[in-house]
Amino acid sequence: MQESSLAEPEASRENQPEALPSESILFVDDEPQALSAFERQLRTRFCVSTAAGSFEGLRAVERNGPFAVVVSDLRMPGMDGFQFLERVRSQSPDTARIILTGHADLPTVIQAVNAGDILRFLQKPCSPEALEEGLQAGLRQYQWIVGERRSAEEARQKLTEMHREIDISKATIACVESALAQSDTRFHATFDRAPVGICLLTSDGRIVESNDSFHRMIGFSRDELSDATLADWAKREDRRQVEECFENLVNGSQERCQFVGSYRRDDGHSGCVRITICRSPIATRELLAIAMVEDITENRRLEEQFLHAQ
Repeated sequence: MQESSLAEPEASRENQPEALPSESILFVDDEPQALSAFERQLRTRFCVSTAAGSFEGLRAVERNGPFAVVVSDLRMPGMDGFQFLERVRSQSPDTARIILTGHADLPTVIQAVNAGDILRFLQKPCSPEALEEGLQAGLRQYQWIVGERRSAEEARQKLTEMHREIDISKATIACVESALAQSDTRFHATFDRAPVGICLLTSDGRIVESNDSFHRMIGFSRDELSDATLADWAKREDRRQVEECFENLVNGSQERCQFVGSYRRDDGHSGCVRITICRSPIATRELLAIAMVEDITENRRLEEQFLHAQ
């Protein structure tokens, strides 16, 4: 029996990367002649280190590891090859492990198979071709595992970076939302407390939003003015004036218009207002213009009294 092949990655040999010179191989044997022979045979094609016995092998792994491949004799004093390779696995889990022994009885082979993590079980004397093929398989396995770990680490780093960017984006969005909320609060405070009536108008003249001063002026609530236009609210003789002003704003021939007209209150009384309508700087179908409505009823009454007194 020359060799028994155990676990190896499923990727085809053609798709595996070539061995790198920096990936070294450690031979562990308690026979100095065997170590010298391995080193002479393989040093021109591999980066080879040797250790005389299992304890010296562990020191080599601790000082110079990790090794890509560790080849160990089976029967050594103080610690056999299986025990030694198990220690290697605990220190360097990516390292490929190979048994090379002259004691290849059936129970030993069964033990190697049951171990599951021994890449090759080679019998002395081993042909150079079989040994070199086992070493190449070990290097391929090592490169494959290290490559997978590197890819997993890169993926983990990318995921961490994505999470960091998401957290930054969330913080940015929260700041923007907070700024918008503050801006909206300031706008509505200014809008509702303005001393003149203010209405926001759509492209067809409908009132989409109006402030408290406007409703106190005319006496109608927001619900009562739902879908109403400025022309609906004006007195009949002034409606055409409102409509013409709005038509000019819609077709772009005017950016601003002003007129004085009469309005009707919810209690049936009439009043006089000065209306200024400006095209919105960000005019859309939903928000075309802003109307400012100033009640000048009292001013007109005083003017009439003054004229009458004269």
